[in-house]
Amino acid sequence: MLRKNISDDFVSIRSQLTTKRRQMGEPPFTAQNMQDWHKLYEKLEKNDVQDVNKKINNYNLIVPMLSSQMFQFNLKNEAKKILDMDAKSLEDSCFSEADAGSQRPEPLPVEPPPEKGFFREILDSLFKPR
Repeated sequence: MLRKNISDDFVSIRSQLTTKRRQMGEPPFTAQNMQDWHKLYEKLEKNDVQDVNKKINNYNLIVPMLSSQMFQFNLKNEAKKILDMDAKSLEDSCFSEADAGSQRPEPLPVEPPPEKGFFREILDSLFKPR
């Protein structure tokens, strides 16, 4: 449950950044656009990112295995990545404002079952249900 909340917070933060970046248009950005970007960055840093990082700390205390633990959310890297995106990348971005609350991964393609090997056929013929 906590992991789902953290993932939702990640999506929300990225969605806010992407929405603002779309509003800014193409580079070069005006001084007003950059000022608005920095205001959003500071707002997210003080509120949302601190909250999600506290949740991550709590989650990491609960989860016993190191491989299952999560890294802190790095707003600086995410903001830079989104700010450097071009218009085409922003259109293709999965962090649109419409998807913010209902982000779902695309279903994986269904692969046909592997062909049965020689031994599998023998086992199936010996232990066939009647």
